[in-house]
Amino acid sequence: MKKIILIGLMCLSIASFAQLRKDQLGAINTRDIKCCGAVSSLKLGKLNDSTYLSFLGVKNDLSDLNSASAARTNLGLGSFATISSLAFSSLTGIPTTLSGYGITDAQPLNPNLTTIAGLTPTTNNFIVSVGSAWASRTPSQVKTTLAISSSDVSGLGPLATLTPGTGVQTALGVNVGSAGAPVVNGGALGTPSSGTLTNATGLPASSIVAGALANGMTATTQSVTDNSKKIATTEYVTSYVASTMGSVTNTTVSGATTLTTSNFGQMIFVSGGGYTITLPTAVGNTGGLIYFQFTNSVSSLITLDPNGSETIDGSLTQLFWAKESCVIISDGSNWNFNYVKRIPMSAGLYSNADQTSIPTSTLTKVATNTLIYDNYGSLASTVNQKITIARTGRYRVVGNVWFLNPGTSARNACAIYINGVVVIPHQSTESSNGATSASSTAWINYDFDLNTGDYLEFYGTHAASSNNGTFKVNSGFTIREIF
Repeated sequence: MKKIILIGLMCLSIASFAQLRKDQLGAINTRDIKCCGAVSSLKLGKLNDSTYLSFLGVKNDLSDLNSASAARTNLGLGSFATISSLAFSSLTGIPTTLSGYGITDAQPLNPNLTTIAGLTPTTNNFIVSVGSAWASRTPSQVKTTLAISSSDVSGLGPLATLTPGTGVQTALGVNVGSAGAPVVNGGALGTPSSGTLTNATGLPASSIVAGALANGMTATTQSVTDNSKKIATTEYVTSYVASTMGSVTNTTVSGATTLTTSNFGQMIFVSGGGYTITLPTAVGNTGGLIYFQFTNSVSSLITLDPNGSETIDGSLTQLFWAKESCVIISDGSNWNFNYVKRIPMSAGLYSNADQTSIPTSTLTKVATNTLIYDNYGSLASTVNQKITIARTGRYRVVGNVWFLNPGTSARNACAIYINGVVVIPHQSTESSNGATSASSTAWINYDFDLNTGDYLEFYGTHAASSNNGTFKVNSGFTIREIF
């Protein structure tokens, strides 16, 4: 083995250092160079280490070595230098805390923070612990969860200690009475001296507790048609139910009676006759209803008479008789028919024999001495041969007179007398021939507005040349109430 030993400053004279070739020296490594310092500090004349190494044929990265493993060993790298990529999990000795990485200002991982981070932000919601877990809850849910009551509110002090006109008291619009009772400014809400609520108006329904308005407290009963949110009295409820759902109770009347608002909604069964039922006032009772049924046992007219000067269907009174019925309703001032069933009064009379020697051109009363019908029982009189009106109203009057032996071209006529006075022009016809056996008729059909007590009679006349006219049998008239 060829060795060059350099000790100190060599004065070796070489004609040309370049002539010293690697092939002459063979492979040179660090073991072949013995010096006191590192190879990198080796100086050969003016040559630096890289020049020297270049001349020696050794590369900086040792790639010319035959063994990569030997090169890594020489460099102190070991097998770690051959890994191109490395998973973090394969590392050993990894710190388990942030401080282990030198991080001292971060929040450690926490399951509570993870749960909170997963909640969806919702306006006005609270984050509360529910069942040992964090959750988002509405204000209402929080109130329920916390079970907040008035006892939990502190710092307000008793109402009596509030300074009038300030703070909460101003918002409530109240001041304090002498007995410590809250009253509206002006004293409209209660009686300060007693502390008893006696004149409450406009209270919200939520402030009324069951039974709170008992103990004798009263209020004005509103009309049954009032649909506001005022507090309803027992009287109002009874009247309202009765007027909207039908009869609550039935009442029988058989003589003069004065009804009250307690009869609202009731069915009044009426019997007997010839008396007056006085109605409760319509004023202030808008929507009040009363039902009347006039039974078969009504023997004569029953009068319904409103209070004072009030009217019923435009009249001061109304008359009813058997089998009729009605429902009256208040409009706040007067009574009106909500429903009415009327049985028209009617009657008729006729002559049961010829009436002879009728004078010429003279209205002569037809002897209507026989009853055709009288559904009231006392309208028609066969004695006085007249019909008397029992109930004010409109009536249709129909009548005819048969004439015998009227004479040639004689004019015949009939007329209605009311209270003894003829009231319309004669209705007349002219006979068709002059034969003594011929007959003709005169008729009337007219509507009259009549009053109770008016009476009607039937008359006829002819214009024959002699007083030999005859009203034939069955001449007569009828009246019928119309609505």
